[in-house]
Amino acid sequence: MTNEELIALLWNKDNNKAYAALKEVEAASSCYYDYFEQGVKLLQSGKNLLIVRGARFIASLALYDVDNKIDNILPLFFEALASDKVTQVRQVLASLSKIIKVKPALRQEIKEELSHYYYASISDSSKSLIAKDILKIIG
Repeated sequence: MTNEELIALLWNKDNNKAYAALKEVEAASSCYYDYFEQGVKLLQSGKNLLIVRGARFIASLALYDVDNKIDNILPLFFEALASDKVTQVRQVLASLSKIIKVKPALRQEIKEELSHYYYASISDSSKSLIAKDILKIIG
């Protein structure tokens, strides 16, 4: 399968196929930096599963982000945190955590944004999970 075909699978409605493609892309992320903009489009899609795929894909590219493209799209990650979908919020937080590990220069901006995170759209039963995820990042 070509890189283009694998990236195209990230948009697939069959979540099993899309997830398998995501895992493969994450494992060989150095080969996929040229497809960074596809990750941005996924983040901007407005669809829960696509946003998660985009966040994870972009986080996997952080090590190779010599052009500092991630620095410019952090607001998209922060917008994705406004969701009422707990899985989306947690996956985006995990992606931000990975980004910080590779790009420590972004730590302060991410910590600042997360310190003002507003939980209103999250169900009461999930707020403690989100809070723990955030604490791990801003520690």
